Amino acid sequence: MLPYQVKICGIRSAQDLKVVSEAKPDAVGFIVGARHYTPDEVSPNFVRFAIELLPEEIIPVMVTHVTTAKEALDLLDQTGCKVVQLHGNIPPEEVYLLMKKAPELTVIKAFHANRAESLVLISLYTGLVDAIILDTASDGRVGGTGKTHDWKVSARISQGLTVPLILAGGLTPDNVDLAIEQVAPHAVDVNTGVEDEEGNKDIKKVRTFIKKAKQALEKIQIESKPALKSS
Repeated sequence: MLPYQVKICGIRSAQDLKVVSEAKPDAVGFIVGARHYTPDEVSPNFVRFAIELLPEEIIPVMVTHVTTAKEALDLLDQTGCKVVQLHGNIPPEEVYLLMKKAPELTVIKAFHANRAESLVLISLYTGLVDAIILDTASDGRVGGTGKTHDWKVSARISQGLTVPLILAGGLTPDNVDLAIEQVAPHAVDVNTGVEDEEGNKDIKKVRTFIKKAKQALEKIQIESKPALKSS
């Protein structure tokens, strides 16, 4: 079971941590072990330091591009995270090994919704992971693109999943409610959509995003419940 609904990703400074913590999301993401340049990458030591300052109710998530179980386990040990989001081309057998060696972990695997092969790839992992995150593909990057994709594609993928779906890719305070309405995900994930012009987390944007996301997620949960039969 996925332990959160709204995650703010790309925490890269003490100021980001302070701003986001005040807004009280369910989870925050720290990028370590990146395979391409991203200004949001931080050291494992920073993550461990940040977790000590994080309110207990906010879940820290390690986001990484590494492609082996050993690399992931080493970073998890260094950071202290218990939830990992895998964005790299890590083979299914390595994910299986990761979960076998650390069954207490919550493992999330990222896929690109706007690539034709995603459905086939997802089918190879759904029996291995706790949740799937759908992001937007972009040349040379595996996430954090700030670009949306066709939400109709995400909705179709969601219908065939047996694990929770997290929606990402170009989400902002202005479009998150519509995205949730169209896709009906279990959770949403945002990074650049709640940043200011300098790339720092913006408290107003973060708060608005969380409020709108929570309201929209609650609405689809209510609508999905079967109506009570009248006596």
